[in-house]
Amino acid sequence: MKVKLRTRKLKEGRKSFFLDYSVNGIRQRDFLKIYTVPGDSNNREATRLADVIRANRELELYGNEHSIISPNKRKVDFLLYFAQFVNDYKKEDKRIFQASLHKFIEYSSETLKVSSLAFKTINKSMCEGYRDHLSHEVKLAPETVHNYYARFKRVLNRAVDEGFLRVNSAISVKVRRPGSDLKKEVLTEEEITKLEGVKCGNDEVKRAFLFACYSGIGESEVKNLKAGHLRNGRLQIVRKKLEKKDIEIDIPLHEKAEQFLPNDWRNTKGNLFKLPSSTSVSKNLRTWMKKAKIDKHITFYCARHTFAVRILMHTSNVYAVKEALGHTSLSHTIKYLNHVSDVKDDAVLSLPS
Repeated sequence: MKVKLRTRKLKEGRKSFFLDYSVNGIRQRDFLKIYTVPGDSNNREATRLADVIRANRELELYGNEHSIISPNKRKVDFLLYFAQFVNDYKKEDKRIFQASLHKFIEYSSETLKVSSLAFKTINKSMCEGYRDHLSHEVKLAPETVHNYYARFKRVLNRAVDEGFLRVNSAISVKVRRPGSDLKKEVLTEEEITKLEGVKCGNDEVKRAFLFACYSGIGESEVKNLKAGHLRNGRLQIVRKKLEKKDIEIDIPLHEKAEQFLPNDWRNTKGNLFKLPSSTSVSKNLRTWMKKAKIDKHITFYCARHTFAVRILMHTSNVYAVKEALGHTSLSHTIKYLNHVSDVKDDAVLSLPS
């Protein structure tokens, strides 16, 4: 039973994967809700995931056709199992399962040097390796590591329930649980003003970073920002997600943010900011902060955190921040509220006696 992996062209150059096969002479098409986006670094992993699902579907259909039951579930490929689990999963946190799968495939390929992984090879050491891959190799934030690893454990729990594993080795591996505080550095109003007056080695980096401080969008979104995203005094972008439902951001364009746009930005074709590589951006930010004598570890993403905290400092409206940042869950936004509370406490304690 041959199952073919095909793509369907969508808007803005995106592609959607689907399976094409026949059952009893009837043609079937299964859309996988897996997409590629032009220039996205995750395209390769998305393609691999789609092909893993294709192979699993082909194996499933062959088994159904010949009434075959696996003689030893422990020899079944865990990557296929994981991919099928994610494909069948329908709840709101599917995106996190997809990301966890992508990182596990990456870990299997780059660290374990394998393209398939039998259930019998899953042990505590391998689970620790996946945790360390997320923390040290990919260098994800503690909260992200916790979320990805938690979904990985849930997949193994299902495998135990279905008889593929005797025990879930991932349970005994400790993963540092993130706190409820904001870990990223945040710039104060005074520091932002100081940066405006200090020369940066790359003026594009300076303007783009300050624009982000007044708009809350991330580095990749700033890089791809076009005049068409700025209409009638509003910033309107679509944040691409791994799942089908993207997030629409539609907020007023702060007059200060507009000052950091190119002079003739309304007639500019293509991207408004010509930023160098992310590595070069980070290097320029470090040098710039040093010149401004700001002793903080500032990355481009800190501009987004700064934007959120500044809104809360002035309004205390956590729901407004949630919408402005495009958060899918209020739990992500609450961390900014905790940070603001700490700042206000420090301000009160600093009053002269």
